[in-house]
Amino acid sequence: MKLPDTIEECHVLIMQLLEVIDGLQQRIKVLEERVNQNSGNSHRPPSTDGYRKPAFAKKTKQVKPGGKKGHEGDTLKKLESPDTIVELVADHCAHCHKELGSKSPQYLHDSRQVFDIPPIQVVCTEYRRMGCECAHCGAYNVGTR
Repeated sequence: MKLPDTIEECHVLIMQLLEVIDGLQQRIKVLEERVNQNSGNSHRPPSTDGYRKPAFAKKTKQVKPGGKKGHEGDTLKKLESPDTIVELVADHCAHCHKELGSKSPQYLHDSRQVFDIPPIQVVCTEYRRMGCECAHCGAYNVGTR
């Protein structure tokens, strides 16, 4: 590009360049507005947000977890006579790892009960309808129960 020789030509060139700069600034503004659009601030659907979706802020819980004061719990009560009793006997010392043997008396430390639901089992029942002839009238009868 050759620079103009006169001041008037320089002024004309400067005016042309200012018009180009003004047009480019307007175009940049339009493009930035388009890039900054998402489903929250325009008519665009959320599917066009892509991976730039805004992260949702986690809501802090105002209520402490667990049972509330004054509420009686609904838990399974211990049974007086459970179906099966398994005694867990200590046979080695947890400290020195020596065998305790049968001379060491065992005392009940604590107990807990586990309620297991048995596995669902398929039971097949075959119903056979039996029929017979009435001895009095000769009609044929089929069982219903």
